[in-house]
Amino acid sequence: MTSDWLYVPHPATAPTHRLVCLPHAGGGPNFYRRWGPSLGASVELQIVHYPGREMRLDEPLIDDPGWLSERIAGELARTERPGVATLLFGHSMGALLAHRVACVFPVARLILSACAPPTPASDRPRPASRTDAELLAALREQGGTSDAVLADRDLMEMLLPILRNDYLLVDRARATGAPPVAVPVTAVGGDKDASAAPAQIAGWEKLTTGAFEQFTLPGGHFYLMERQEEFLELLRARARPAADTAVPPSPR
Repeated sequence: MTSDWLYVPHPATAPTHRLVCLPHAGGGPNFYRRWGPSLGASVELQIVHYPGREMRLDEPLIDDPGWLSERIAGELARTERPGVATLLFGHSMGALLAHRVACVFPVARLILSACAPPTPASDRPRPASRTDAELLAALREQGGTSDAVLADRDLMEMLLPILRNDYLLVDRARATGAPPVAVPVTAVGGDKDASAAPAQIAGWEKLTTGAFEQFTLPGGHFYLMERQEEFLELLRARARPAADTAVPPSPR
């Protein structure tokens, strides 16, 4: 089935799994679309396409995490196929949304990347809009954006409103917390990621009643670019049949 919400760069003929990716703040399908051939013939890559960017640039941005996660869950239900297990992957902002989606749509596994779980109520920041300078500083700190892109005024003029919207969405998602899910959770991060340190990522274990595993790869917030093949192998391993029901012990 086709969908404005799900971009499928390489449709699979007879998949056993679909890997649904929820992009990071400011991100869209272009960041993930080259993963498809590396996942194998049995895995179909589907990338959530948020409104207000890339091919949906003319649509309004959405800063309500509740509405957005419910809408994504609805699309996943509408496009579900018998015998095809859903692996739900989210990077950074996408991890917060993926966890919310998994609360209302049953998935075989939830894979959360480069994101600390929502903090206790007393520590939650008040949602706030960020200035251009604050957004640019965050981009530089997290990496993943080239100096050429940061220096391109026209591109930044288009990107900064998207980032401002997405950071506000993240603040709102953290402010409302998250209930536990009843699915296996794989949490992954970079050992040099100041925004989501391994000790913080370990907190996702408290937000699942299913099995939990954690992996730490070398790199920063965008470790999945720096160690792409290692990360893709981790995804491929989660799509093997035995991984749907069991999580072996693993080092953190």
